[in-house]
Amino acid sequence: MNTVKTTSAVLLCLTILSACAQVKLRTAWALKDLDYLVVDPGQFRLALSMTDGALLDKVSMSMRFTRNGIIEIDHDISLDIVTSGEEISRANFPPNVSNGIVLRLPSSRLYDVVTYQRKLQFAREHGQSASASMGIDTRLNQAALTQACADGNRAFRVQAWVLVDNLQGYLPLIGDSDIARLINAQTEGICPHLDEPG
Repeated sequence: MNTVKTTSAVLLCLTILSACAQVKLRTAWALKDLDYLVVDPGQFRLALSMTDGALLDKVSMSMRFTRNGIIEIDHDISLDIVTSGEEISRANFPPNVSNGIVLRLPSSRLYDVVTYQRKLQFAREHGQSASASMGIDTRLNQAALTQACADGNRAFRVQAWVLVDNLQGYLPLIGDSDIARLINAQTEGICPHLDEPG
């Protein structure tokens, strides 16, 4: 039987942050019927509040689509990391947030994502044998972390909000969580030099 297999989460943001904490119940309910194949990638935003000194150096998204054993899409897309301007204002961070960023797909790569969605949608509707996957690579800025660690800051935390529809606005995604899980590391591993014998 022809099937379409997907190994991606319903939302890109869930792929990025699924290990950090449980998704807010209200948001999970609001998005329960969302089909990521019809989400407008141009509207998608992920807002993050991080501990001062924890900066993202790079966030990239990989996409692969294979049909009948042939790889038709194999992309690696670097997401925009926005730290100031209108995007930050729109995110409407709580007043106590001093290190807020917004992640978005670059406009130059929106067509690639839409093509991915359309190919997968076509394969699903026509019962074709296909598979699709998404992955996320997140890298923290080591220079900023080194300085923060030297200053004695080891409590690196993150909160997140997601935007999939401009009319709906940002929804809370996760509460205060350990940022180390964002990079699949133990908290003490973020400041390894502090654990070395003096």
